[in-house]
Amino acid sequence: MGKMTKYLRQLAEVQIPVLDDNGEPVLDDYGQPKFSAPVQVKCRKETYNARSSTGYGQFVNCKTTYYFDESVEIMSGATVDGHEVQNIEEYIDGIGTLIGYRVDV
Repeated sequence: MGKMTKYLRQLAEVQIPVLDDNGEPVLDDYGQPKFSAPVQVKCRKETYNARSSTGYGQFVNCKTTYYFDESVEIMSGATVDGHEVQNIEEYIDGIGTLIGYRVDV
């Protein structure tokens, strides 16, 4: 049980993109990325309107922020509750251990 787990009292549906041996997304017949089966995971969900900076210096309007513990690895290209992940921030404790993620959609 992680340090954040006791605060995660909601559920979200997460889908991770399927990657090939080179780490590139696998595409379907229509050129869209394939996703793993949806998984229900514990989270904390906060809904608000704000601007968030992506890792590429762009700003996007975020409507929901999700907090996950370290048991679920969230990556770029994933979807949370049907929305594409816009920004991922790792939470690291004082000794350098990953304890969770903040994900903006």
